Amino acid sequence: MTVQGSCEPRFATVAEEFERNLTERGEVGASVCVVVDGETVVDLWGGDAAPGLPWLHDTIGHVWSCTKGATALCAHMLASRGELDLDAPVVRHWPEYGSRGKDGTLVRHLLTHQAGLPALREPLPSGAFYDWKLMADRLAGEEPFWEPGTRHGYHALTFGFLVGEVVRRVSGRSLGSFFREEVAEPLGLDFWLGLPEEQEGRVAPTIPAETPARLPSFYAAAFADPASIPALLLGNDGGYMTTPGESDTRTAHAAEFGAVGAVTNARGLAGMYRPLSLGGGGLVAEEQLAIMSPAQSASSVDAVLLVPTRFSLGFMKAVDNRHLPAADSEGALLTETAFGHAGMGGSVGFCDPPARLAFGYTMNRQGTGPRHQPEGTGAGGRRLPVTRPPAGARRPVVPPDLTSPSKGHANVKGMFFGVTDIWTYMVGAFFIILLPGPNSLYVLALAAQRGVRQGYRAAAGVFVGDTILMVLASAGAASLLRSAPLVFMIVKVAGAAYLGWIGFQMIRGAWRAWRSPSTAQAPANALVSERDVRPFTKALTISLLNPKAILFFVSYFILFVDPSYATPAVSFLILGAIIQVFSALYLSALIFGGNFLAGQFRSRRRLSATLTAGVGALFLGFGAKLATAGLG
Repeated sequence: MTVQGSCEPRFATVAEEFERNLTERGEVGASVCVVVDGETVVDLWGGDAAPGLPWLHDTIGHVWSCTKGATALCAHMLASRGELDLDAPVVRHWPEYGSRGKDGTLVRHLLTHQAGLPALREPLPSGAFYDWKLMADRLAGEEPFWEPGTRHGYHALTFGFLVGEVVRRVSGRSLGSFFREEVAEPLGLDFWLGLPEEQEGRVAPTIPAETPARLPSFYAAAFADPASIPALLLGNDGGYMTTPGESDTRTAHAAEFGAVGAVTNARGLAGMYRPLSLGGGGLVAEEQLAIMSPAQSASSVDAVLLVPTRFSLGFMKAVDNRHLPAADSEGALLTETAFGHAGMGGSVGFCDPPARLAFGYTMNRQGTGPRHQPEGTGAGGRRLPVTRPPAGARRPVVPPDLTSPSKGHANVKGMFFGVTDIWTYMVGAFFIILLPGPNSLYVLALAAQRGVRQGYRAAAGVFVGDTILMVLASAGAASLLRSAPLVFMIVKVAGAAYLGWIGFQMIRGAWRAWRSPSTAQAPANALVSERDVRPFTKALTISLLNPKAILFFVSYFILFVDPSYATPAVSFLILGAIIQVFSALYLSALIFGGNFLAGQFRSRRRLSATLTAGVGALFLGFGAKLATAGLG
């Protein structure tokens, strides 16, 4: 493994540890930069940017939440110039933001993750994070999850739009334009909030993290409760995080995504913090610099991450998980005078003005761990001059990543063969089964007209259809549908048309029965005609196009399986068995109940026609539901 670059002898330990990261600790490609007193004392890079391609001097990569430091800096620059008052209400600059209980939100609340908008409730369309106006409007109209200023929770994906919109309103320039013109270009930084197309060829693709041995408490909470803030944050993202590879696309890199979208390298991160390490360096006044470091919000339980966190005005101070018994790695703190931000996987940039130190580290792998090292390679590459630092010399303290799956682990309580919360799942599944749907209505109608035996033939079609949907869900159908919108659109249109046609036939038959006594059986025949001799096939088709089942299996069913469990197939089998038992009991009740009620309504032609028309209207509603369904 070749490490290239320069390193002053007094920082040889940094070079040694960087080399060990690449050879022993699972890094694939990375860069590190240290600036002291304005001079670069460490500038190293090494490893692979992509299979067969070395990490070069100018390789850049996605640095995730390190982006928040750049966004916060833009706000502080405006505040330092007197153009933005951090203690003023947000509505002074963004009037639309004052709706639904947010009129008292201060600008500082946006920076300290106290705004109460870490996620959005209503599903976002595909590609929402690339549409700045859409996100700003949605956040302005959203009700906060808590009273702004009363608690804090990490605004992992919304931070950039909230702070960035204020920057845009005050400066008259987009966040990316402001950063480029006021920071990156004057400092000569290879740092982009909105990467130009001509720079795309230098980007090292992100290597996804491996599944952790234990779920972090954040992910456990998301899987246990689909309506929770963690679940909404993870699942309602317009496909940015949930669609494999989406964050590495050209569209994603080009977006001015102020929470997690920046592209740079260690040199760029350290270069951004360099002026701040020297007292402001023309970016902010010393008075402004003095308020950028102290912690402004802290809690033993972050409302989103569910671990102890501390933030200053826009910068991360700590994720202290050292006291948690299930933590896989020791937590870390920045000193009181240092400030910066980490990014998913471990990229980090920060500065410590009293020490006149700026630091940057980037890599292309989201999670680290032991990996195979070919025999005979040793540390590899050329040796840099090695001189031990003086005894007692202080080393930079690198903060942990707030969003990395490897931090903040907690054992998932109530785990049952990989099922994270079996009781919550059972309660939810029970009530979802009871909701009327095309499956149950078809079985009921068939049993009413043809008897118990034919009713169970239809029920068998429902069981098979649900089994197919469960298998597809466990195989990742949700990700496939998100990444292939055309496929989902075809499913929606075809299913909606079929269910709508059934509804229309039922309403038409009911109308004929109402008008003519000779067609007393028309309502039932509208759904189950004399020529319909294949109830199993029809029930199977209806089941596969049932919007309730589709949304249940790809959005709710999969949330209760721990992805780190050794045999997830067993978990899915347990969840599937539970839902099928509930379904069997419910459909049996409908079959026998429908067979009994059929005799009661045969002599009541108009009442029967009215009920059939109502069922037909429900089928039209099912078709409309499927036509407008989304997987956000």
